[in-house]
Amino acid sequence: MNPATSFARGLGAAVLCALLTACAGTKANQEASAPADPNALVLGAEVALQRGEYLDAAKAYLRAALSADDEALAEQATQVAYEHRQWSLVEQAAARWLSLNHTNEEARRYAAFAALQLYKLDDAAEHLGTLLETAYINPPAGFLALLPQLAAEAPEAAVTSVMQKLVAKYPNLTEAHYALAQAALQSDNFALGLAHAQKARELGQYWAPAGLLLARAQLMNGNAEQALETARSVLEHDNQDAHRLEYALMLIQAGREEEGKKELTALAASTDTAVVVERALA
Repeated sequence: MNPATSFARGLGAAVLCALLTACAGTKANQEASAPADPNALVLGAEVALQRGEYLDAAKAYLRAALSADDEALAEQATQVAYEHRQWSLVEQAAARWLSLNHTNEEARRYAAFAALQLYKLDDAAEHLGTLLETAYINPPAGFLALLPQLAAEAPEAAVTSVMQKLVAKYPNLTEAHYALAQAALQSDNFALGLAHAQKARELGQYWAPAGLLLARAQLMNGNAEQALETARSVLEHDNQDAHRLEYALMLIQAGREEEGKKELTALAASTDTAVVVERALA
């Protein structure tokens, strides 16, 4: 075969191959960019859920939410991703939900939980800061309400870090320092917990929870006698059974078991503390 003819044929084949590849790529791009049918995506997501293919289901729900201006669908996408701990998808679905209704408190909570799980602490602080200002009667109530939710939903270290960011905005708020101290103690950051428990006690001198938290922080930092003294000072102003129970348990933790059991026995008849006392004495 003539070399020139062979070269021409080879060149033609290469050009044809390139054209076919380009056409195929264009078709694929067109299919990818074509608007998806939300109903079909939801149906596929439900089938995936039944099969236990949770990641595929969450992805399909997210695509459906992104392809429709439907707040209920965005909520469903967020919840499915959340239930199966697909945090990056929770983040995207919650963002879509908020884009459709930026005042929705549940959407913002999901966004905050996802940001905490992904250690996007600035994003988490922004969402939680908005909730503190809008979702509760006031920020003090917000800190007390959010703390147990965050403790149940997010890594302890992440909660502590984001609480530090929030406390910077509320430096004179007792409940803010109380929440940070709780989070720090739960994440085994005892020094930080003690510092903010002390601040909470200074700001709320007669608020029993702050005093008892300081006593716990002192005990966890190895200052048993100081902890018991702090707890007794709380009881002088608020001697309810729940506080006496905590003092009794501190006595036992401090190695003064006989005194602690004596206190527990005295509380055994209380309807508020009887169950816990029974377990402690068992």
